Amino acid sequence: MGTVQCAQCQRPTSAARPTCIYCGALTAPVATVSPRDSDLAQAAFHMQHQRYEAALVAFGRVITADPRSLEGWLGRATAFAAMGRISDASAAADRAFEIAPNDARVTRLLDTLKSHGLPEVPSAVKSRGAQHRDKGDALFAVGKVIDALREYDEALLLDPKDGAAQAGRIACMKRIGGR
Repeated sequence: MGTVQCAQCQRPTSAARPTCIYCGALTAPVATVSPRDSDLAQAAFHMQHQRYEAALVAFGRVITADPRSLEGWLGRATAFAAMGRISDASAAADRAFEIAPNDARVTRLLDTLKSHGLPEVPSAVKSRGAQHRDKGDALFAVGKVIDALREYDEALLLDPKDGAAQAGRIACMKRIGGR
């Protein structure tokens, strides 16, 4: 098939490959590839080859172009985690959680970070846990103890150190046991 010149690094690369063998840039015609897709492809290439600093630069371009890019923030958190920069990974994961709190990839990432020494529960997760705790308090107040217990359990899944949710759960268990 021949060679083409990479638009990113200007080196000759195989036309048969979708990405440049040197920098990971997409080699498809510019009209068919958005800059965001090119940056994500470069970031994935660098992650695959354990070039985390270069991946962070590419993810940074994605985030600069679209600050609400879930893929950009997830990738950034993953790259930081791979470098052992857990607090930076936590901050990026916190941002991903703010963008898509119900995304399974975000949940898996947070679980992974917790198992590798996440310094604390991200603030967005805490606030979501507080919402469940508050809902549990309201349900308990009107006598819906089982529903309140479920809300306290959700709050504790998000923030295991939430003392008020722990106390609410204990109160529910006492009420259930006292029937």
